[in-house]
Amino acid sequence: MADAGTNAATTDAASGEGGAGCAAANVKLCDDFEGVAPNAAGSAWTFVMNGGYTIAVDTTVAHSGKNSVHATFGAAAGYAYMSETKTFPATDWWGRAWMRFMAPGGGHQVFAGAISMTPFTQQGEMMRYLNDNGGNTFSMNIRSTDKVANSTAAIPVGTWNCYEWHHTATAATLYMDGKMVLAVQGAGWTGLAAPYVAMVLGAERFGGGKTGDVWIDDVAAGSTQIGCN
Repeated sequence: MADAGTNAATTDAASGEGGAGCAAANVKLCDDFEGVAPNAAGSAWTFVMNGGYTIAVDTTVAHSGKNSVHATFGAAAGYAYMSETKTFPATDWWGRAWMRFMAPGGGHQVFAGAISMTPFTQQGEMMRYLNDNGGNTFSMNIRSTDKVANSTAAIPVGTWNCYEWHHTATAATLYMDGKMVLAVQGAGWTGLAAPYVAMVLGAERFGGGKTGDVWIDDVAAGSTQIGCN
């Protein structure tokens, strides 16, 4: 992805704990990272890292408030994820995260997904909702068959955007800023019915590339669409 912005501190106004819709009964998790820090006692989130990638709370770039979570790409394969199990088990769920990419292209990259085993390893099933499969565009991918669905929509760089995903036993759908980007179902996607146990957000790469960054803020998950506003 071409670098269309800077790493300077930014703060976009948002109201409420974790942003829109977080007071609704259907919301199981809502976090704007202004309270208990991820990976600390009392947080729903656990950090996992490999290959020199890092993930930590950031106080210089945020979508709302003062804090976000910042994952860095290494130049080789690796991963840095924040993982939560609070919203599982679930067979029909929605996730939402505001994300800001400064991640140059470099093969297959993953930013958001669900996994069938914890702690996170590169084993078991994984549904990857928000991918770059090397074309600097949105794609989806599932681990068991390595099935890929690509779109022609470019992944924005240097801006905060709202990403949502809906996962059922037979289909998965990705939205950006309230508009559907990609949907998958049918042959090659039978793994959608796997018993998923955690959601992961961050950065993973399966080949070499340039270093980069992903910021995550205002994350929510629940049984119906949460929305961005």
